[in-house]
Amino acid sequence: MILRFIRKSLAFSLSLSILMGTLLIVLITLGFLYFRSRQQVRQVAIDEMSQSLHNTRLHIRGVLNEVETATINTEWAVLHDLNPDSLFKISQRILQINPNLYGCSIAMAPDFFPAKGHYFSAYSSNEDGHIMTEQEGNDDYNYFEMPWYKLPMTTHKPCWIDPYHDYNSEEETYEKEMITTYSRPLVGADGRYIGVIAADLSHRRLSQLLAIDPPYPNSYYLLLNHEGKLIASGHENATLDDLRRDNCMVVHETVPRTGWTICVVCPRYDIYKNFRQPEYIIGGIVLFGLLLVFLAGYIVVRLAVNPLKLLADQTQHIAQGDYDEPLPKSNRVDEIGQLQNTFAAMQQSISGYVSDLQQVRQQTEERNEELVVAKAKVEESDHKKTEFIQEFTHQIRTPLNIISGFAQVLQTDSDSLEDEDLDSISKGILQNSKSMATIIENLHIVSSLEGATSVELNDTLHVNGICQQAIERVTLIPPHTVSLTMETRLPDNFLLRTHRAYLQKILSELLENANKFTKVGLIILRCQQYDPRFVEITVSDTGQGIPPADRERIFSLFTKLSTFSEGLGLGLYLTRRLARLMGGDLRLDDTYVGGTRFILQLPV
Repeated sequence: MILRFIRKSLAFSLSLSILMGTLLIVLITLGFLYFRSRQQVRQVAIDEMSQSLHNTRLHIRGVLNEVETATINTEWAVLHDLNPDSLFKISQRILQINPNLYGCSIAMAPDFFPAKGHYFSAYSSNEDGHIMTEQEGNDDYNYFEMPWYKLPMTTHKPCWIDPYHDYNSEEETYEKEMITTYSRPLVGADGRYIGVIAADLSHRRLSQLLAIDPPYPNSYYLLLNHEGKLIASGHENATLDDLRRDNCMVVHETVPRTGWTICVVCPRYDIYKNFRQPEYIIGGIVLFGLLLVFLAGYIVVRLAVNPLKLLADQTQHIAQGDYDEPLPKSNRVDEIGQLQNTFAAMQQSISGYVSDLQQVRQQTEERNEELVVAKAKVEESDHKKTEFIQEFTHQIRTPLNIISGFAQVLQTDSDSLEDEDLDSISKGILQNSKSMATIIENLHIVSSLEGATSVELNDTLHVNGICQQAIERVTLIPPHTVSLTMETRLPDNFLLRTHRAYLQKILSELLENANKFTKVGLIILRCQQYDPRFVEITVSDTGQGIPPADRERIFSLFTKLSTFSEGLGLGLYLTRRLARLMGGDLRLDDTYVGGTRFILQLPV
């Protein structure tokens, strides 16, 4: 529907074109500004992350320098007092002077002190402020193969060792606390390498240093070794995968004299978080501005092309045959105004000619319609008259033929007939004459009630009595496989003010219909009162029933469900007509199954 409106509205199409052009320019401009702004924000973030990273690196480097300086200062004391007892005191004193250290080992070369055995390492550890000193080294803890001893003795250079779990020889297990070690080789007076002095820094201390002052709320630091493996972080859930994610920015620096790299990782949403709020504001302003541009353009273009719209509407009216609506004249002197005025004059001329033609056409159509209606009525009347005559002739001729045949039998063979045959013939004559009388009586009643709206109710009757009389007048059709009974819930003295003849006619028609279409089973006439305003008389049977499609049609005049059934199709029409004239009604019970039930309601 929107596309259809756009195609039909020139003003809207032009305004939309202006809007699309403006939108394209705005989007290009905003895209360039957005790109440049993001670059600037990214550069600012990189600068801030670099500065924060540099400060953190200096802080870490300062702590590492303290460890290196303490180790270098202790090296001199070790070389000038090489005896086991002094080494224990020296390792203990370095921890007392430097509380940031976790431990200190002065490990000598194999068999350096023969009295102490193959291994000798004076080790002191700082356990929550308690300094403990012991001798390390045995076959279970061969420190000669440990990286903190082997690497400086091999390279003859001081070095930092990546964090590791040290082995506890007493408990025969590895320590829970990870440590990183700064190791320096010891060189004797003769130039031989006689051992290593190592100072330990706890891994927890490194992580604490990395957790200080990140540049953004969700940023954090990582410390990597020379192989690129993670050795410490300022975030407990940090992994190396964080460095590979597209949604994070990473800045790194090398920590001098360690081979380590320190990185700062920052999610991009942290960096651009403050950048997004202006985006929404600018986006809202742009949308509002575009809406204003569209509305202003639409108004201007609408005013400019309004005469064309009037011409388009008018041509559409003319195409649909509406020539009477005048087109207003324009005060404009441009081409559009001239076109509108010329078209208005042409429309007035066409309207005059068309008006004359329409008047002639209308008169002709009215005459034709009157002729068609009159012809249809005549044909319908002739058809109904023919049908009625044929049906009436058939319904009268059949009982007349039967009566005539019985009369001939009585005339020629009356002496030879037995009493039983005479009784059968007399009953046949009586039944067929009664059928003819019923047809003529129904026609008479229908014609007499033409135009009537009510009848006078001058008779006061006992309901049970008149119903019993109706039962007694019914002659069941042989073979006698049907039982006719009456049930009542009314007292015998229950009186009803009604029209005797019409009520008898209704009951007679309903019972005769039930008798005609019920071959086996029951016919029950029931009297009852559910509503104090009405008395209800029902006639139910176990006959063939009435199809749902015909349940309303049966009450129409001259309607029969079978062309082979007796009568003219007046019975149910007449009974409902009489019931309504007496202030009541007759209806078919749609809920009844196994036959047919008619319900007659009459006012008390």
